[in-house]
Amino acid sequence: YYRASLFKAEALFYMDLENGMVSKNDVLRLFRQLHLIEAERKKIQAVCVLMEKNPDEIGNANRLKDLECLAGIIEIWRLMLAEEDRFIVDRHIIEQIDWRRGTVEYVQKWNRENCRSESTLKRKQSNILQSLANYSNKACPHHLQRLITDFSDGRKQKGSGS
Repeated sequence: YYRASLFKAEALFYMDLENGMVSKNDVLRLFRQLHLIEAERKKIQAVCVLMEKNPDEIGNANRLKDLECLAGIIEIWRLMLAEEDRFIVDRHIIEQIDWRRGTVEYVQKWNRENCRSESTLKRKQSNILQSLANYSNKACPHHLQRLITDFSDGRKQKGSGS
């Protein structure tokens, strides 16, 4: 079930990119796939160590480079954010903590009582994602599109053989 839902999400992600622009939903999906990107990157590195070969020798050099680049883009996005915004992205999107718990943690962390409701944090998250999409479309849309498409294609190819 997990693998099937992953490939479905990647297919939807790939379809969104066909319009030529990175959307806030594309940014959201990429943040949510950070754990998969990191896991695949570490798997390739581990195979290289176990086989005592470099990524070129096992045919994964381009894949590893693309995964490292995607992880780097996500890290750049995170670093661009203010600490409070990064908290929302990390806790809700990447770690997938529910809104209720995230709101309580947010209020506790910044010692603010009732200053941020769940709907305010949702709106703030939407604005964060839109800002990152806008930045990506100005900075490097074609490069990012290629990386995301290659990542999705690689995951689909892996899934088709299982």
